[in-house]
Amino acid sequence: AFYVGDLSKQYPPGYLYVLALIGRFSATPGYLALKLPAIIADLAIAWMAGAFAARIAPTPVRERWPVRTLVAAAVLLNPAVICLSAVWGQVDSVPTAFTLASLLLLLTAPRGEEPAAYREIGAIFCFAIAFSIKPQSAFLFPAVAYCLFRRHVWARRGIALAEGIARIAALGSIGLSVWVLSGVPFGLGPNGLLDFYGQASNSYEVTSVWAFNLLGVAGFWKGDLPGAEFPLMRVVGIDR
Repeated sequence: AFYVGDLSKQYPPGYLYVLALIGRFSATPGYLALKLPAIIADLAIAWMAGAFAARIAPTPVRERWPVRTLVAAAVLLNPAVICLSAVWGQVDSVPTAFTLASLLLLLTAPRGEEPAAYREIGAIFCFAIAFSIKPQSAFLFPAVAYCLFRRHVWARRGIALAEGIARIAALGSIGLSVWVLSGVPFGLGPNGLLDFYGQASNSYEVTSVWAFNLLGVAGFWKGDLPGAEFPLMRVVGIDR
């Protein structure tokens, strides 16, 4: 009954499992414990970004510069990254780490080899977890769908085409199952999850909620439509 009758709870069920794990170790977790998952995710993002950079950088660049280390440092020393996770304690880096892991599994493999089935399953699993934590992770869907289409459908005919479509359908079923199961312990079935996502997204009719984005240039917490207002503004006493 976590979501019943409380419109201020706009986070999907995914991250509640992380909080439950933290709560197992401490009845009243301190700031460090609550910020630790995001800090660990920052480290994971830096490592994966470095891994991507090492693969795509031209050979002369890799031979002359420590590409992996430079890219990892660029992530970890980014003021926005530090402020968001270590200082503020927001958890955006956790779903970001899962989305990057999804791309790493889906788009990389030993040179000259096609990614194995277990890598694609892992990629869809990570993507589904990211989406169950924050729906903004859906921005990755077109890239994942296009990659699978080119790999299993493009230029195929007959039985090979049918096998490719079946493989994509199976991967989609895995991702959908992970997302649906994330809400079951909270009494949220598929329809309940969809209703929750719609309700939560409609609550953010403002330019930016302290986010590092271009809409923040216009000002934080300003309604993007006449009369638009974020419900928590009334709770925290912010005057639009």
